[in-house]
Amino acid sequence: KWLMHPCLIKVTISLKKNCTNPKLLKGSGLPYFKRFVCNKGFQQRIDLRIHQRIHTGEKPYLCSQCLKAFTTSGALRVHLRTHTGEKPYECKDCGKMFCQLGGLKVHRRCHKGEKHHRCTECGKAFTHLYLLRSHQRAHSDERPYSCSECGKCFRRSFDLKMHLNTHSEARPHLCSECGKSFRRAAELRIHLRVHTGEKPYPCSVCGMGFKQTSQLKVHERTHTGERPFPCPDCGKTFKDKRRISYMLFIIYTSRGIQQEMRCLTFL
Repeated sequence: KWLMHPCLIKVTISLKKNCTNPKLLKGSGLPYFKRFVCNKGFQQRIDLRIHQRIHTGEKPYLCSQCLKAFTTSGALRVHLRTHTGEKPYECKDCGKMFCQLGGLKVHRRCHKGEKHHRCTECGKAFTHLYLLRSHQRAHSDERPYSCSECGKCFRRSFDLKMHLNTHSEARPHLCSECGKSFRRAAELRIHLRVHTGEKPYPCSVCGMGFKQTSQLKVHERTHTGERPFPCPDCGKTFKDKRRISYMLFIIYTSRGIQQEMRCLTFL
């Protein structure tokens, strides 16, 4: 179809930011920034005006709850669900709810096993780009998110958000079956499987079901033989890091107190 309305705004991009290996730019003679006309076309003028807000930074739609601004009314409408708690999109496999259709589509990859984003360092694959970027910080040991209460640093903003709950005593999510309370809705959702017996994560090899993906990952190692967790004391490896525990034995002698670390493994 003929696109009647082209975007003629000049755009500047950072080659350094978008380059997969910024070190290649050094000494190559290439510019760090490139300026060009966007020239993206649209059938309707209103679509062109909305698109140009990306370049101008205009955000005319303001959230009345938190004053966050958005470029389109649709984006504001989706954002308002974070305040109302509305989650209209449900996963048919596990029942998890989402406020955006895009979030549901990404989540569905977990069930389908689709992992399109692969780490160039170790080869590990991920369902979404943001998970890959978060994982790559494990190789660089980058922890850009710090807790204002205790100073502890995290690789992901989500981890920081969950950590902040440990500084609060609030447990607003209550189990209707046993009355146990939780800090997060996700923790309550997992706990409810104790009452319902639901095991939405089956093993692809033997079909055994599990309540959590972490339990499934540990189980799968019984088929692969993988034992990625070595004991730093004796060197023995384990499928689950929780199977390694240490106890501190205090030996009293006439010369004072001596401390000895001994490895206790639970098979």
